Parts: sequence; structure tokens; C-alpha cells
Amino acid sequence: MNPDEVEKLLQRVEAAPPPERVEERVLAEGRILLQSPRRGRVRRFREFAGVAAAGLILSVILWRIFVPKPGDPGCQGAIELETHLDTAAAVAPPAAPTGAADLEAYAPLFRRADVVKPLPAELRWQQIPWVLDLAEAQRLARAERRPLFVWVSSHDPMGRCCGCAAGLRLGPLSREEVVRRVSAGFVPVALDKRALTKDHGEEFLRSLQRQKSQYHGIWIASADGLVLSSNDGKSGKGVEGWTQDILGAMDVALKPYGPAAPRTVEASDLTPYRGRGVLPDGGVSLAVYARLTHRGARDGPVVLDAVTLTAAEGSLLVPPSMTVGAEWAVPEAVARKFFRILLPVSDPEFLPRPDQLRTAEFRATVASIDGATATVRLAGRWDTEYSTTEGKLVRASAAGEGVAVFDLQTKRMRSMLLVTAGAFGFVPESRETGAVVEWTR
Repeated sequence: MNPDEVEKLLQRVEAAPPPERVEERVLAEGRILLQSPRRGRVRRFREFAGVAAAGLILSVILWRIFVPKPGDPGCQGAIELETHLDTAAAVAPPAAPTGAADLEAYAPLFRRADVVKPLPAELRWQQIPWVLDLAEAQRLARAERRPLFVWVSSHDPMGRCCGCAAGLRLGPLSREEVVRRVSAGFVPVALDKRALTKDHGEEFLRSLQRQKSQYHGIWIASADGLVLSSNDGKSGKGVEGWTQDILGAMDVALKPYGPAAPRTVEASDLTPYRGRGVLPDGGVSLAVYARLTHRGARDGPVVLDAVTLTAAEGSLLVPPSMTVGAEWAVPEAVARKFFRILLPVSDPEFLPRPDQLRTAEFRATVASIDGATATVRLAGRWDTEYSTTEGKLVRASAAGEGVAVFDLQTKRMRSMLLVTAGAFGFVPESRETGAVVEWTR
């Protein structure tokens, strides 16, 4: 991938100066040093400084050329640290605003949460009636005589997915024309590459890759696995070009099938327990949203994730004493499970491990009691420093506050909201971040 392609994929706010201008400046400085009539130690020092400066600048040039940059949809393991949203998105309301009529005193907290939570435009891909079971999708495709629209992510396509899948969700798969045509003309199936097994989908994916070589992305295929078209976003055309490529791939794939009535299948909620309800085993799945921010406004795409607590772990969030002013600390082992709030970009390859947290503190205080309801203030902080698989040092931190509501009669939590602000980046760089953890019974 050349530097021009990298810049197009990045869609940076400020374009980097072309390398030729920097090289010319370095050479010009060198000529000045060589033509200087001065001799002795001063000249030797200036010559040394000039060579050092030239080496530093040229190393930056080589870094820009050879190191994959964030936002590249075809870049395995890229971090989109420099992805910006437009100014309208920075102030737009989220798809599902946070709020409760009986907690008006916490309105500022709710407003901070709404900055992090996903925008409607970031969730349009959920309007597609995805099937998560490959065998079921193949059965439907055969019965309806339609091709499969196979979306493969290196991780959970419905949650914290790989960089390519995150680019698809924010870009082509949230374009209205793509949503409409995929929903009406194909049987769409979303697969987690790492969850496939030998008996369930692994060989099917290998067959697709043998026909159209790509690691992940989109394949359009028959129910029996004949690839009709594919796309992995490596064309370097940006989001609009990527979208047009996928629309063109649909046209190619549908030709052998001929005219067909549009499908009328409605999209279903494929993550029914994330952020609400109780799991069959009694545990809970707390919804996690995270993103890069700038001065308290959105400055990067939303990350979807979850913190899953067992029934026993969830019970540790219940106040030991329901009296105003009662304070307690959530056990550190449970606090460490909130490590997912520290990464404001989607790719799980860069998540720290719970044991890599230097600080994991989560405390609560009973703020008020009104009848059979107790309101509890939450506060916590998390901090980590760790190295990626490539040896890059990462620092991340988050601190925040929240509120939880408990039913005094059942001694169960009814809802909770935690909002944090922090920082994340490769040392010594750092970017502002925000995260939200929420759940309602």
C-alpha cells in the first residue's frame, strides 16, 4: 500500500506534507552547513546536529510510508486513533438516549453518557436481518433460491469486532441503499471467524477463501459455497468507493438468479441480553460503549462491547447495608472485569488483560432512600500499561461516576449507569476517551 492510498483510507482532517518537500528541506539545510566558512568545534557540532535532524525527519517519512495507519479497512490490527466524525455528528443525539424521570438530579451524568452512546447512523447495519447460524442461512438460501451475503469478522460482528468489520459497520453496511438491497435480495449471514469450528463453518470459509483470496470482509456466494463476488475494502477508494464496489458486487451476484420478489424478513435483536434483562444462568450482560472524544464531544466511531457478570458476581454490586451513607468497595476481581472500557477502538487485539490493570477500584455509596427504592452513587478508576503483540507500549486510564437503583424489597438492582472519561494511546501519544456501562432489569 502506497502513502497516497493510506491517506485516502485515513480521510485525515489535515493532510501530511508530501515527503519530497521534507527531503528538499533536509538537503537545503545540508548545503548551508557545507557552504558555511566557519570551522572548528562550532561547525562540527552544527554538522552533527544537521545529520541527526535529517535522520530523524527521514525516519518519520519511512514510518509514514511503511507503518499501517488507523482507519484502513483492509489493515489487519489497525487502530483508528485518528478517525474523526463530522461536526454534526459530534452534537447529534444518540439512538437511545439515557434518562429517567425519577433521577433528574443526575441529568448532567446522563448528558455525558449520551455523548458516548451510538448514533442512529452508527446502527443502521442492525436493520439488516442477519442470520448468525451458517447452516440456517444456507437452508434459507436454498429454500428461497437466493445467494448468501456472507460477512466475516475476525471477532464478534455484533460486538467488539475487528477493524475491517468496524469499517464496514460505520461505512457501507450503514448506507441506506446497501441496507435495503442486502435485506431484500440476499440471505445475510454474519460470522465470527474465530468462533467457526471444523464441524460448523470452518471448511465453508476456507472454500470461500480458496476461490477469492481475502482474510475477512464480504463474500457473496451460493448456498453451496460457490463464490459469485467478494470485497475486503482494500481498493483504497474510501467509504463511498467501497460502498459502490459492494453495490456492484451485488449486481454481479444476482444476475445468475434472475428476478425475484423482495424478501420481507424483519431484523431481530441478536443481542437481547446486552444491557438489559437477566441471562438464563442468572448473570447479567452490562452494555459497554466507548469511543474517542475531544473536549467532551464525539471524535471517533462507537465501540460496542459488554461486561458479563455471573449471578454471584452481580450480587457483589448489591449494598451490604441499605442505609443512607453506607459505603462499600466492589471486590477487585469484579472491578477488573470492567477492563473493556479502557479501549476506545474496536479491535480486540489491543485489549489489555484483566491482570494487566495496575488499578481497578470500584466503590459505591447509598445516596438516598425513597420508599422501597435506594439510589446508590458509583465511582471507579482503572489504569493500565501494557505492550501489544508487536511490542508497542500502550497506556490507558479511565475514571468516572455513576448511579444505580436498587429495589429494597427484592434486594436486587433495577438499573445502573457508569460514565467514565480517560486517555488512551501508544506511549508517548494520548487521546481523550469516554465510556459508558449501563444495564436495566
